[in-house]
Amino acid sequence: MELMDPVFARASALGRTNAATKIVVATLQTLVFVVSLDWVTSSLGLVLLLAAMTAAGMRPWAVARKLWFIFAAAVLSGWATALMAEKSGRLLLDLGPWQVSTGSLDSGIAIMLRGCALALISVMFLASTDAHELGESLAQTFRLPPASCSPRWRPSVSWVCWPRSGRPWPPPGGPAASAPAPRWSRSPRGFAQQAFALMVQALRRASRLAVTMEARGFGAGPRTWLNPPTYHRVDVVVLILGLLIPVIAVGASLALGSYRTIF
Repeated sequence: MELMDPVFARASALGRTNAATKIVVATLQTLVFVVSLDWVTSSLGLVLLLAAMTAAGMRPWAVARKLWFIFAAAVLSGWATALMAEKSGRLLLDLGPWQVSTGSLDSGIAIMLRGCALALISVMFLASTDAHELGESLAQTFRLPPASCSPRWRPSVSWVCWPRSGRPWPPPGGPAASAPAPRWSRSPRGFAQQAFALMVQALRRASRLAVTMEARGFGAGPRTWLNPPTYHRVDVVVLILGLLIPVIAVGASLALGSYRTIF
């Protein structure tokens, strides 16, 4: 995701933070904003996240240009919530079956702002985290199966299996042909055939890879890691500042007496 300069991303505070720390921060932030249902928490959290994004070296306008469809979906979800939520307070709009009241409008604004805040959390995490670092962190820190955390399966499926569907595979050791961009069929029947062919090839490659990895593991010693997880002062700073964002947002909402949850 070209929202952050690669060199600066590695040198920035978020880039130097361990992926496990960013996973914890992003997960806790997401849980807090998902549970909250008032516009004060969402709006204040969105402002703080924008400030954190700017401090991390990301360009908010670049994010808005590249991910405009996510924010458009957040606006549509807020409008749909305002139309379909329980009506309370003064009636603002009456178009027959479509009515908007002050209570439903507050709920719609909260949903819209919450969707934008959740999108910013994901953007900051994905733009500053390397895929290999994420896989190593999931396997070493969170003890997930190493095979399921490897990022190498994604290009093999999306850029190898799909473009080569219907064509012979190159010989072992031979030069690999440049894979063109995947072309989607415009007809439903052609799309279904391509999707089925991709699924069959992915299953065949996955089963062959699983058997190979299992065979290599027989009689082997404990797994060693090239990059063991290390934590520094920047991890503590990012953890504290990241957790302060939802704490400040919820605290301000509680002080104003407007905090609501989905429960």
